[in-house]
Amino acid sequence: KNAFDTAPAYAELVNFWSGTNAWRAVVLAHSLGNMLTSAAISDAGLRAKAYFALNGAVPAEAYSAEEPSMWNAPLSPLVHAQWRAFAPRTWANHWYELFPSGDDRHDLTWRGRFSSVAPILYNYFSSGDEVLELSLDSSKINLFSGIEWDWELDWPPVWPNVRRYVWQKQALLKGRSEIYGTRWAGWGFYGTYDNKDRFNPFYDSAAANNASSDALRTVPVFKHHPPAMFASSIPKTVQNEILARGIPESTPTIGIEKTEMALFAWQRNMQDLKPAHGMWPQRDIDFSDDGKKSDRWLHTDLMSLPHFYTYRLYQEIIEKGNLK
Repeated sequence: KNAFDTAPAYAELVNFWSGTNAWRAVVLAHSLGNMLTSAAISDAGLRAKAYFALNGAVPAEAYSAEEPSMWNAPLSPLVHAQWRAFAPRTWANHWYELFPSGDDRHDLTWRGRFSSVAPILYNYFSSGDEVLELSLDSSKINLFSGIEWDWELDWPPVWPNVRRYVWQKQALLKGRSEIYGTRWAGWGFYGTYDNKDRFNPFYDSAAANNASSDALRTVPVFKHHPPAMFASSIPKTVQNEILARGIPESTPTIGIEKTEMALFAWQRNMQDLKPAHGMWPQRDIDFSDDGKKSDRWLHTDLMSLPHFYTYRLYQEIIEKGNLK
């Protein structure tokens, strides 16, 4: 939400700085900064000749209107385990399909949200990224999944590393809890509480799967919050907030794997840009790699590691962006 809200100011500044050379500007963004930059280009008119997305924390479907069918299966790692018996047409991220173009509810989807950005986007992803990594079994993902302990030489001698599966967690916890997720639509169920404070969902899977489109349009299976999403006219800022808090992503991010969904200008796995001298830092983080020291290019390695290890990435950015 903050990224969407900030995008107009960011676009204005970049366009001001670049002046009459606006179409020669090159922009780079890391992680969730790619939500800001993609929104600035798509929505707010930021002008650039090239855009380098580094470890992008944006779903691949946002850059293409193509149907991400391989990720719509019930066993997808981005489908909450309690929804596996429910048909995709009942999910919050498919609800938009029940409305015609012109009804703002039709725009409550990540699919194609930034499709205009794809032609200038240079996607630098890392298959070793721990923040954007997906556990293949969503039933094993909870608030504490993936936490490991890093041993240090100072005091205290051990620290929790909570970075693994962070992006997957935010996707699966939409609608599940206002304490550690959100209570907006998502993977929450619509229902009522009885006099013993027991929750009774309005639909079971059989009833939901057999429900008509008219029924799902007016009484969807997912949590009915916020009320604003049930109007045919929804302000753009509210649409953006509903996407952020209530519409689960259907695909992995562009920052974890190469995507065939969008026609990007270039894609490169940073794992393939390790230094020619063959060395990589030996760290105490293994992320369950069978007890072996990790050789993964992690989420913030492009910033936290010395240039000695990452120089090939920056050489390629200079080359592709014509920044010499």
